[in-house]
Amino acid sequence: MRAPTDFQKPPVPYIKGWKFTAQSHISPPSTPVTRGCCQNKAKGRKERSTLNPVKRCLKHPPLLGKTEPYTTDLEILDLLRVGDGCNAQVFNVNILGTQSLSTGSYFQLAVAKTYDPLYYNKDEGYLNPFLCVDRNYTHEVHAYNLLTEFQGDLVPKYESSRIHRTVRLVLIEYIEGTTMLQAKPGKIPRHERQQIMKSIIDFETRIYKKIDIGLMDLSPQNVIIRPDSLVFIDFEHAVFNHKPDDPIAQKVDILPGQYISPLIRWKKKNHGL
Repeated sequence: MRAPTDFQKPPVPYIKGWKFTAQSHISPPSTPVTRGCCQNKAKGRKERSTLNPVKRCLKHPPLLGKTEPYTTDLEILDLLRVGDGCNAQVFNVNILGTQSLSTGSYFQLAVAKTYDPLYYNKDEGYLNPFLCVDRNYTHEVHAYNLLTEFQGDLVPKYESSRIHRTVRLVLIEYIEGTTMLQAKPGKIPRHERQQIMKSIIDFETRIYKKIDIGLMDLSPQNVIIRPDSLVFIDFEHAVFNHKPDDPIAQKVDILPGQYISPLIRWKKKNHGL
């Protein structure tokens, strides 16, 4: 069901030079992954056709979690993925100040990943934007919390926050490098390509076995190649405890609740690589 054309959204506010204040936020637990958990039901489809998008956002605020008293000012520097219809609005920001939020981790340049349901309008209303952004935000934060030992090395450092209109965002340390999607394989020697793939499988296997995280969106655009290492990003579709939460979904997933050799899992599904 299409949204009425007379329901106009405000312009996307994420523009270069915009300054705003973010407040520190502790995410609630990751939302359960069940079959159809983010689908729009009949009530949601009807609401989409009768209620202004901004009013819908005010009616459906994100999951509460816990707000902390720490704030920081941010300025948008460059737009990476911004616009109506994006899963998340992604842009580089300058942290205006010397200390990032509450944890004392120092980095001035960051990537902000903002989960704004107002501009999440994919599939002509098939998906519920509020359920989707709650899932994406809580899973991203939970994955980073579990990956603490890898932060600053194989994954970026991060902070979680909220901004105006109670929109959740994650601040991630900016990583200089090239994604696998942008790389030109022909210019990379074969032995280096093989080492890259080995490093990816080793990382994915290590967190699958040790921390019970399944990276369901491990793909070329989410692997950053640096001169001396790889960095992995984008964990909003991660699942935990080796399985989704729905018994029916477990039967069709590659994570049935027990450890499986990477030789079997990577032969069955190559994670988009």
